[in-house]
Amino acid sequence: MTKYCKLCKRFVEPKRKIGAGTVIGVMLTGGIWLLAIPFYQKRCPICNGTALSNEEVHTIQNKANGVKQVNK
Repeated sequence: MTKYCKLCKRFVEPKRKIGAGTVIGVMLTGGIWLLAIPFYQKRCPICNGTALSNEEVHTIQNKANGVKQVNK
């Protein structure tokens, strides 16, 4: 699912970042730490930021172009 990153101002596919700390945690807990990985916050693969937006693509493009939306 594509989301909009507010930090790098691009549409990206967010992913969970698994690093050395996760590997060490898995080894120290005998694998139980693997249950925590699905709860890791997804990040932008470009800037590693967590400022992701769930807004629709056309809403974001309208804001960028200065178009105001009128509710009827």
